Amino acid sequence: MASRIPYFSLATAAWFVALLFGTLTPSKDLPNVGFNVNDKLIHLIIFFVLSILFLLAVRKERFLWIGAAKVSLMVFVVVSLIAISTELLQSFIPGRQTDLFDLIANETGVLVGILADRLLYKR
Repeated sequence: MASRIPYFSLATAAWFVALLFGTLTPSKDLPNVGFNVNDKLIHLIIFFVLSILFLLAVRKERFLWIGAAKVSLMVFVVVSLIAISTELLQSFIPGRQTDLFDLIANETGVLVGILADRLLYKR
């Protein structure tokens, strides 16, 4: 019997690694993307996608057998801890700094991701 490949878990892990690279790399070492986008919008999108991928992994790959409300709460707590940790760790990275407004954008992305998931899947 062929084993099922946990695509959503792998995508979540890859996104998380990319998130860590982007948030914990010294600013002088970050690549220039060639266009100017609002920094807060980028933070929101990054954490929105992480929340959605995490929720999809839990739902589609069924590695946790808990109710939808508990899954949403768990994702909120885990992704929020990631958001807080990366912001705090930036104070130790050359050229980076902890920014309350970045954290607010991160948390907004988490909440919008969870709300979008709940609306789309009407749990």
